Amino acid sequence: MFKIRVNSREIRFVNRVKELEKLRELATKGSPLVEFVYGPEGCGKTTLMKYFAHSIKDNKKYTVIYIDAIEVSDPEKAIYTNINITVKEILDTITETFNIPLGGLIALNLSKILSHIINRFKISNKNIVIIVDDVVRSIGLDKVEYYIKYLYELGTKIKIEHEPESLLILATTSEGVSRRLIAKHRHAVIHLLWNLDKRSTEELVEQLSNRNIIEDIWELTGGNPARIIELAVRFDSNIKKWLSKLEERLMDIVHIVRLKSLIKYLRDVVENIDLLYEGYEEGYLKLLGILEESNLVIYKGYSTLSEDHVSPDPMLGIGRYYAWQIPAYTIILRKILNKS
Repeated sequence: MFKIRVNSREIRFVNRVKELEKLRELATKGSPLVEFVYGPEGCGKTTLMKYFAHSIKDNKKYTVIYIDAIEVSDPEKAIYTNINITVKEILDTITETFNIPLGGLIALNLSKILSHIINRFKISNKNIVIIVDDVVRSIGLDKVEYYIKYLYELGTKIKIEHEPESLLILATTSEGVSRRLIAKHRHAVIHLLWNLDKRSTEELVEQLSNRNIIEDIWELTGGNPARIIELAVRFDSNIKKWLSKLEERLMDIVHIVRLKSLIKYLRDVVENIDLLYEGYEEGYLKLLGILEESNLVIYKGYSTLSEDHVSPDPMLGIGRYYAWQIPAYTIILRKILNKS
């Protein structure tokens, strides 16, 4: 059973059955495009990708390379592979240096790393799976379009020159702005990964906290695993303290909104988030830029990795086109706005 370490305790991986089935299907068939997964910050993209890599690592048909692009300094965490090669040998293929995390440096040198691996190991009968996790935060928004094209061309070259059984390249991000840059090009297909459903939220909370507050946690986090763990572990399930810490961050964002004379639009959007899509005044577009860059809202118009759509749910701040990344943001913003 795949477990996640949270401080001194281990918790079971919950749900994501449909997503894992889709990833395994893609790993077997391969994809001509870069499969790009994005979703709310903390929704579990990294955990899912690690679990997926873990679930196929012992199958000799698969060659797996997982890169944690935001790992700063630990090589063993920055790259994982199930082939018989040391991390040191992989790092020795890298000659360039950039002022970015170690994982990002590995991601940018993927072509050299793969060339080295291909020269040492036969891949013509293998299912190749390459995962570049959280790449946008590492290399920056200005390099996203270049990097997606780079991955696409790298994949095309490998398929033509080395004829693997299949090739799957996955990339992930929580940066909402990046999906616009990716969507401009034909090199990638975008999937949405959402927060946990209510039953899975209950299962996670029961491993971490007092089940008597499950309903409160669901209504505040909307099933966001990272926020559930933060609330249960760091704040010892003290909801008041957790909300207070979130309010400190949102106060600064509201200040920026006020300086740009967009408070009216923020009040509207707190009550109806789809004005970010349907509002006809320029103020809504300007506000959207701030909220997306701050990772407060996310566009949800794409189908999910499990080929579903996230249904609107006003109680959780989920509209037809956009959603608050966690419902607690609307509660705190109403409080701040009512004071002003």
